[in-house]
Amino acid sequence: MQSSWGEMPFVRYAICLITGIGLEIWIDYFFPISANCFYIVLAVFIGFTVLLVAADNVGPVKLYRWRIWHGLLVHLALISFAFCYTWWYAAKNHPLHILHTYREGDFIIATLREPPVAKGKIWSAVADVTTIVRDGKTNPASGKILLNIQRTAQSDDIKYGDEIVFRAPITEIEPPKNPEEFSFKLYQSFHNIYQVAYLTDNSWMHTGRYSGNVFLATIYTWREKLLHVIERNVKNTNNLAVASAILLGYRDYMNAEITHAYAASGALHVLSVSGLHVGIVFMMLNFLLRWLDRRGRFAEVVKSVFIITVIWIYACITGLSPSVLRSAVMFTVMQAGVLFVRHTNIYNTLAASAVLLMLFNPYIITEIGFRLSYAAVLGIVYLHPIISSKLLIVDTRVRPKASNWLQKAAVFFQYDLVGLLRYRFPDFIWQLTSVSLAAQIATFPIGLYYFHQFPVMFLVSNWFIIPLSNFILFFGVAMFLTASIPFVANWTGAAFNALVSAANYLIFKVEELPFALIENITISMPEMVLIYLLIFMLCVAYETRSAKALLVSLAVICILSIFNLFDAIKKERQAWMAVYYVPRHSALTLCANREAMTLFDEKLNQDKNILLFRVQHHWWKCGVKHNSSISDAMEIPFGKWISWRGKSIFIVNKDIPKTLAEPTEKLHADFVIVSGNPRLYINTLCKVVQFSLLIIDTSNKPYKVKLWENECTRLGIPYWNVYKQGAYVRDFS
Repeated sequence: MQSSWGEMPFVRYAICLITGIGLEIWIDYFFPISANCFYIVLAVFIGFTVLLVAADNVGPVKLYRWRIWHGLLVHLALISFAFCYTWWYAAKNHPLHILHTYREGDFIIATLREPPVAKGKIWSAVADVTTIVRDGKTNPASGKILLNIQRTAQSDDIKYGDEIVFRAPITEIEPPKNPEEFSFKLYQSFHNIYQVAYLTDNSWMHTGRYSGNVFLATIYTWREKLLHVIERNVKNTNNLAVASAILLGYRDYMNAEITHAYAASGALHVLSVSGLHVGIVFMMLNFLLRWLDRRGRFAEVVKSVFIITVIWIYACITGLSPSVLRSAVMFTVMQAGVLFVRHTNIYNTLAASAVLLMLFNPYIITEIGFRLSYAAVLGIVYLHPIISSKLLIVDTRVRPKASNWLQKAAVFFQYDLVGLLRYRFPDFIWQLTSVSLAAQIATFPIGLYYFHQFPVMFLVSNWFIIPLSNFILFFGVAMFLTASIPFVANWTGAAFNALVSAANYLIFKVEELPFALIENITISMPEMVLIYLLIFMLCVAYETRSAKALLVSLAVICILSIFNLFDAIKKERQAWMAVYYVPRHSALTLCANREAMTLFDEKLNQDKNILLFRVQHHWWKCGVKHNSSISDAMEIPFGKWISWRGKSIFIVNKDIPKTLAEPTEKLHADFVIVSGNPRLYINTLCKVVQFSLLIIDTSNKPYKVKLWENECTRLGIPYWNVYKQGAYVRDFS
């Protein structure tokens, strides 16, 4: 904050680009932007640009007089440019995209743009469509498509860059079917992927051509070889998952147990190759090559080029995640600044790296990793000096000179060793603490909004996991370098495995500590923005000693309290029913106030991962604090009967004979839920019960669901098909 705006032009550019990109994404989400709208905004951008060019020719005096309007024009031009660029970057807006050119029955020629990933019985891969073959004629096409390929002997040989031809139904990726569920459709759309196809063994074949990039193919080959080295030295499943994630950013071995343990202890950032890892590589290379600094200008240039090259190769090997890209760009700019002996403002450097990344991919601002990465670095850059200055651990003693070995030994024990234990080690712990606090303050609002939890023991875990991750990276590099040296490879591999085992052991111990993790925290987007505004105003108040800034901070706290109060009142008065979309399972929830009663099948109750993905996020949003199984469901012929808050729910989970005689008196239910795939005829059901709505859940076989749908349509009975329409949620508040 002590830097002036004049030293940070890229900060202004970054804000304008983020504004323009965010506007385009937000508007296009609710109201798809047509080509005509794009051309209008493009004309506005051209108009602003023409005005700027004209303004630059009016002379310095008039330009200075109208400097505010000139600055406004610059910013509006950048915002309109970002808006147009984002629309153009979206592949769906291109006329040759398969969204507009594909017809059922077409043959598609596509090239795999990345190595396929094994997921159970399929290979999952993203492919670039190049050609559509229709009626024997080839037509150019474009766009990326997600392919789920059946695992067979043929598909096991598929690799990056292979060209394939296939004919299979192409469908749009489905939106989430449960409230608050992660939107895979939206996530993939930000990667320009809108469609998916499932390929059986007889629906595709190799064309025999290879169209991959040589550099990327080499990178993927190296990654496979390095992964085999890790697999050879690390046998334990959990250790292998952590080792491959830390060194290579390879997450296919990750499981729920490891992810939860590291998340609960506040060390999940270690498992994602990030700025921390790139920074370690950067410092390691600078340390190893520091002798070149004394060998002249040419040696300095060679050193800088080598460091930048290695950083980018490492970034490519680890998958080019947003945090890695940010770090690679930032360290490249820093190294270039050192090379050209230029003073660089750290905030301007950060903003410049963000601008470059947004020009490369405007959708990168939607990545959580991008937001967390920049928030963490900004927090460390600004808050760490403030926090660390509150406790200075400095050795003020004067080290005496020693003339003989006896005096040198005495000085070592009296000054060096004591200084290490009394000053250097405590200072190291304090610096680590202040860095962790700074990063956590800057990132916790994002963490609360997206992950609904706060790791209380993040300081404890970071005290050992950050130093350990450094050693893991050092020994990992040594393990790779010595992989072909028989005896040395065994020693380095054993040391590496021991370090990873120690990291996992300590992380699991931290997870077991009482109150290590606070869960079920839900904040809205406005609340997240208000928390960041509060942090910013407190920083302004500290920097300027301004009473006005403190008053604004108090006002923000009051607004947050009001938000929280109204939200608490709403949740205490809520009452709703939900039949969730959980394939092959039945999932009914009845919620009153903050108490949820559930009727889940036994397998679903035991599968915490499915519950987390399909159900838990909705519960967090609704503030559910406790849940229990519905215990007062009455067992009746053909199913269960539930009476709840004046509503009657009949769950049909047993067969109803077609020849059932009509009873003298019908049951009356508000809802009938068909579950468990019973043998059922809707007209027979109507003889037994009179109801307002029939709900068909996802525990039934699809062919039966289709029969019931047709029968309901024929009889004019209102129904809800959870398979097609998603979760049924009814509010009774």
